[in-house]
Amino acid sequence: MDEDGFELELLYSKIKESGVVTSLDLSLPDPHGKTSPADWKKILKRVLPFVEIFLPSIEEIVFMLRKSDYLTWNGEVLPYLTKQYMEDLADEILELGAAVSGFKLGKLGMYLKTSSDLKHFQNLETMVNVSEWMGVNLWQPAFQVEVQGTTGAGDSAYAGFLTELLQGSNPFQTLKMACAVGACNVEDADSVRGILARKEILKRIDQGWQVSSEVLPS
Repeated sequence: MDEDGFELELLYSKIKESGVVTSLDLSLPDPHGKTSPADWKKILKRVLPFVEIFLPSIEEIVFMLRKSDYLTWNGEVLPYLTKQYMEDLADEILELGAAVSGFKLGKLGMYLKTSSDLKHFQNLETMVNVSEWMGVNLWQPAFQVEVQGTTGAGDSAYAGFLTELLQGSNPFQTLKMACAVGACNVEDADSVRGILARKEILKRIDQGWQVSSEVLPS
């Protein structure tokens, strides 16, 4: 991180120039590790103009863009979260250049907000109906499950999102599938064994899979 994300910017810029749709995933820095002091806002400012899809966990992005909040809350972000807080945070990410942003919220599900600027969707035009994806602001509650383990839950949800995007689905369906795949993941202690085939997950949803009663404060 000594070069404030220069190499990452170079990599993503070359990929986007080729017309490939890009996504970026993160890992929560150790607050006491050597990456903690990095200027994460500067790094994201360099990289996100070349990223279409950016879905960090809420803890990761609060640490990177609202570090004082993260430290004040001792890393326990969810109890302090409001819809307005998420909207403001997502707006900052979209202003940095991403087309599709949102946050993995654990037991609160997932949040999605997208750009209203058509130029950010250029590479996505061959995959989805862009008019459906522009200017979206959605929250999907988590599905009700008996949690056996959470290893890989965020990665599974992200994978579910990308897979549904490749199907050309609308943002409502895509966000719902992301939450559903993450929910399947936590039903087994193994990181992948609980995940069902797409058609089985869709069937489970169609049969009335209940969602959590958790709500987000305004």
